[in-house]
Amino acid sequence: MALYGMTSERFESLTPTTFEDEGITERADLQRILADQIQVIDSELLVLCDEFNHWEGTKRRIDLLCMDREARLVVIELKRNQSGNHMELQALRYAAMISTMTFKEAVESYARYKDIGRDEADQFLVEHVHDENIEEVFGSDVRIILASANFSQELVATVTWLNKRDLDIRCIRLRPFKLGSRLIVQAEQVIPLVDAGDFEFRVRTKETERRASFPKTNWTGAWFLNVGEDKSPCRSWEDSAKYQYISAGGGKSWQDQIRKPAKGELVFAYINSVGYVGVGTVLETAVPCKGFVPHNQTEKLVDLSLAKPLTAPSQIENLDTCEYCLSIHWHALRDRTNPVREDHRRGTARKIHDEGLVSRLCNEFKVGRYPEINP
Repeated sequence: MALYGMTSERFESLTPTTFEDEGITERADLQRILADQIQVIDSELLVLCDEFNHWEGTKRRIDLLCMDREARLVVIELKRNQSGNHMELQALRYAAMISTMTFKEAVESYARYKDIGRDEADQFLVEHVHDENIEEVFGSDVRIILASANFSQELVATVTWLNKRDLDIRCIRLRPFKLGSRLIVQAEQVIPLVDAGDFEFRVRTKETERRASFPKTNWTGAWFLNVGEDKSPCRSWEDSAKYQYISAGGGKSWQDQIRKPAKGELVFAYINSVGYVGVGTVLETAVPCKGFVPHNQTEKLVDLSLAKPLTAPSQIENLDTCEYCLSIHWHALRDRTNPVREDHRRGTARKIHDEGLVSRLCNEFKVGRYPEINP
C-alpha cells in the first residue's frame, strides 16, 4: 500500500529509499534514537541499557536490552539493511546468554546506563512493572524483537517456525521514505502479522498462564519507610523521631513514594546499614515541607530548630524537588545504636507483603499488630 504526504492542496508521493543511501548508521543513528524513543518499537518497554556486554569470555554486545511490563527481558537487535543478515540467530544467542540475568544485575545495568543511584534505578524498574514483588517474577522469560529495513524469506520462515514452538520473536520493519528533504520512517510489525496474512501465528498463552499461577502474597497493610539519611544532608532520624515525620524528595520518583502511605496505615522506619528504628501510624498523607506542621507542634517544621536543615532555601518553593513530609504518630522508637536488625529492603516507601516480618517487628518494638493512637 502506497504512502503519501498531504498538504492542504494535494497528496504528495513518498519516495522509497534506504538507510544506507541516506547515511543513517545502525549504532550512531538508529540505535541512539530508538533508545530515546523505544515506543516506536514497543510502548511497553523500558530500556535497561544499550550495547550490553557484561559477560565473561566474549565481546558480543546486545544493541538494546529492555524489560517489559511483565518483568521479562527483551533483546532488541537492529539492522539497517534489506535482509536482516541472520540477525535472528544472533538474537537467539544473546537471549540464551542473558537469560540468567538477576534483578540485581538489571538494576545495576540501568543505574550505569542512566548514571543514577541504585535505589533510584530499583524504583524505576518497580514502577515500570507495577509490582513490589518484581524479584519473584523478573526474567521469567526472554523475548526478542528484530528491527530492520526488511527481512529475508529465510529469516521470516525461521522466526515463524520458532514462534510456533513457544518462543516470542517479533519483527518490526522500519521502512525509510523521502518526502522532499525530510526522511519519513514507517514502523510496522510484520511478525506476528497483526492481520493473519501469509503466516499463521498462534497467540502465546503459556507464559501468561504460568505467571498467573504464581502464589500471590497479600499486602499486610504495613509500610517500610526509609529515613534516607545517607541519601540527603537534610534528613535526620533525630528530627524525624522528635517531630514525628519522615520526609523524602529530590525528584518526582521519591515524592511519589512518600505520598503513597495513607492515614491510619502502619509504618516501620528504617535507616540504611543500621536497621529498623521506629514503628508508627500515619496521621496524614505527605505534603510539601513548606506548609508541614508536625501534629505535636504549632509552628511549621521549616521554622523549628532542627539537627539538619530540612531543605535548601532555594528548593523549598520548588514542588518538583522539595521534601514531602509524612506525619506519623510513633508508637515505639529506638536509638540508632540499638536498632532491630531485620530484612534489609530497598527504596523509600514499600508495601510489606511478609506478615512474618511485620509480626517480628511488632514483637521487637513491643507493640500490638494494630496499635491504637493515644493522644
